Amino acid sequence: MSHTISILICTRDRATHLQATLEALADIEIPAGMSAELIVIDNGSRDQTADVLKAFGNSCGRLTLRHLFVGTPGKSVALNKGLSTATGDVLMFTDDDVHVPADWIEKLTRPILDGSADAVAGGIRLASSLRRPWLTAAQRGWLASTEDLPKNTNMPLIGANMAVSRRVLTAVPGFDPEVGPGALGHAEDTLFWLQVRQAGFRIVTHLDIEVEHHLEPGRLSRQSFARQAYKRGEFAAYVEHHWEHQRRRWPRLAFYRAACKLGWERLRHLPGWITAPTMPAWELEPLEKFHARRCLLRELRREPNYEHHGLVRRDWSSPLSGTRPGDSAPARLPPLAPSTSPASRGG
Repeated sequence: MSHTISILICTRDRATHLQATLEALADIEIPAGMSAELIVIDNGSRDQTADVLKAFGNSCGRLTLRHLFVGTPGKSVALNKGLSTATGDVLMFTDDDVHVPADWIEKLTRPILDGSADAVAGGIRLASSLRRPWLTAAQRGWLASTEDLPKNTNMPLIGANMAVSRRVLTAVPGFDPEVGPGALGHAEDTLFWLQVRQAGFRIVTHLDIEVEHHLEPGRLSRQSFARQAYKRGEFAAYVEHHWEHQRRRWPRLAFYRAACKLGWERLRHLPGWITAPTMPAWELEPLEKFHARRCLLRELRREPNYEHHGLVRRDWSSPLSGTRPGDSAPARLPPLAPSTSPASRGG
């Protein structure tokens, strides 16, 4: 039986990174009996992205290249557009700064095609150029590395290296356009994974099917980790209110407690956290929790976007196989004003 594979990549103003990713994909092996299409969704780039794709189109081998332009900002919006045009029986996802191995298609799709899984989460390692002696396992984990995880770990689907069967879309038709880069939080793949799991699909982890992540070196800075802590907290608040429907009795008190906890930890570790080359591992979780409690105060002003543990947003139509919801993200409240809490300084 022949199968079609769709590979989806979203990009925005990262032509140099994208070119290296495409060069790795040019060498990819397409197993016998399979055809593969590469769908690159340009989310409003103003650099040389179009030129890079045009040049790659002349050397992509057995891959069929499809270039989509989506001007509405937001990775989830772009991914949903890609899903609406993908023809594959299996949908594979990676990022524009990831290098995949030559046997990536065969290995990552095998559990789906042999009927033992509906979705597969692969492994991610940091490029050697990003190695630092001071990077801890926790910090590497925040950079989406799976290198420190036990091989038998059941982990979430991560957009840098994952595959899903098309039948998943019959229940979970797309990515929430309010979540992800260019919108709220950063983890559109995590909410998608929660919904796929809630729908009862079989998700397996294969950390040995590993891709190499070539992040910007600036992602190792304290400032970058602080931004990520905010995004992670923002996402946690969104999921807690809109998807899990948790109801905290005293949400403002929880915010003050998280602010005090963060402030106390920073005082306790003076002056080390100020002079460290990046954000210390002990600071990551308290800062994320502080932002989560803070952002929850904003989200509580809104009606939930989902039924409890819902698979489809309330403002979306019923799920249809192979289709995706609307093209644009819904309107949102303005961002939080800068906090005056001492606990938020430096983060």
